[in-house]
This record gives sequence, C-alpha cells and structure tokens, in this order.
Amino acid sequence: MLLLGMIRQINGLFSIKSAYRKVAGFSNDKDLLFNLIWSWKGPERMRILLWKIANEGLLTNKSRVTRAMAESSECPRCHLQPESILHCLRDCFYAKQVWNTLSGNSLNHLFCAHDCPQWLVSNLRSPQNCEENNWALFFVITISFIWKARNEMIFSNRTQSASELVGHIPRMALEVIQSLSVENKIHWHLPPPGKFKLNCDAAVDNMGNAAIVGVIRV
Repeated sequence: MLLLGMIRQINGLFSIKSAYRKVAGFSNDKDLLFNLIWSWKGPERMRILLWKIANEGLLTNKSRVTRAMAESSECPRCHLQPESILHCLRDCFYAKQVWNTLSGNSLNHLFCAHDCPQWLVSNLRSPQNCEENNWALFFVITISFIWKARNEMIFSNRTQSASELVGHIPRMALEVIQSLSVENKIHWHLPPPGKFKLNCDAAVDNMGNAAIVGVIRV
C-alpha cells in the first residue's frame, strides 16, 4: 500500500499507467523529450533516429564496445576521444565545423553545455539563428546528415567536408517543408456507394529500380 501511495498521478489518483511509468523510470523530463520527438514534423526515418539517440541506442564505437561488438571505442574521425553519441554528433571537430558553418558561427554558448537529453530538448523546442522558426527541422536534418556522413566514411570510404555537408541541408529542409505542405492539403474520402477507390504509391531509386503498390478500398 505504501508503494501505491508513491506512484500517484498529478491528480492524486493511482492508475496502472502511473505505476508502469514509475517502475520504468519515466520522469517529466523524459516525457517532454519524447513528446517533442513524436510531435516533430519531418521524415519518419529521422524521427526514429531521434528516438534511438534519446534511448542511447545509436551504435557509436563507445556503444559497440559496451555491447562487445568492437574492441576500440575511439572516434573514427579525430582518433582522440571515445566516440559517444554527443561526441559524434556535436563535440568532434568535424561536427563542430558543421554546426558552426550552419549557424554562421552564431550558435548560443550553451549549445555544447548540455548532456544529450537536455541538448535534444533545448534544440527541438527553441528557435536559433538559422532560417527563422525552422531550427528544430534544421537541427534534426543536420544530426541525420552527420550520422550518415560518419557511416559513409566508415563503410564506403567516402568523405565530404563540413561545408559540402551543410550545403545539402537547406535543400533537404525545403523538400521536407514542401512535402508537409502537400500532406496538409491531402484528405482521403470514402468512395461513393457502389464504387471502388484505388490508392497507389510508387518510388524510384538512384539505380532506376522502381516499385509500386496499390490498395483497393470499397
């Protein structure tokens, strides 16, 4: 009974949800971060990347050593520090070059002062000096591009400068904004009685391979 009294909701009432959250170690800070992640508007693959970062699930070298998947936790770029999530995405010299180039060297001095959860929260909720009111979008795109560049360097032996990487970010942001604008105007409606509706989608990759899928709804 003492345990039940310790895991009440804000309104003072006990619920299975409040008990689970207490046992699982959820806090208001985690709630805020996860709400920001799931309310972020952009490609789903980038949202999943955010989720992995928030849950310390990104397979950096430090994480791989912890999981007995590698022998060295060394950063593959600078070879000076263990490659933690924050080191890879923010603190390594390459990541710093990317962020400084993107912001025009005008990042807030607190940008590198937070731990990983606080870093995510502060940037997902606060606008900064990069395309007014779109910093959260630019922030997540930049994270995903830094992580992609890191993997391409390791697995494909392909490198690009910080300025080259930053050059792709505004174009990607524009594509996302335009796609979201189109999505907001699209509404699905039931077909008239006695009619069928065929919904289809298609995609083509860089090699020219194509795929199409369709669903018939009554």
